[in-house]
Amino acid sequence: MRFKIPIDLKDRKRYISLVVEGNQERLGALLRRAIKELSGMKGLSTYRFNVIDLGGGKLVLRTTEKSIHAILSALLVVHYERKAAIDVRGISGNLRKAKSLFKEDTSPINGD
Repeated sequence: MRFKIPIDLKDRKRYISLVVEGNQERLGALLRRAIKELSGMKGLSTYRFNVIDLGGGKLVLRTTEKSIHAILSALLVVHYERKAAIDVRGISGNLRKAKSLFKEDTSPINGD
């Protein structure tokens, strides 16, 4: 038997579109390390995310609405302390819109 969860109790998903130059496989590990530094083990279990690789340095992070601020803070830590070239294109509520954010802005990562 399957129970239906009311929409008020569900965590709403959010998608962060970003462009990464270099080694994008390490981004997940670097983000987990930054979250652990910022908020400890409790934060690591609370703020969850998944990395969706679209190819060509384009990544989408799937997370919840409650953890969006912690993920963005961890991205800042990774960007400034680890010297990773990360460009956040936007935040959206569905994957289709997250993918379309790459088509709207075709400027390079450094703004040149």
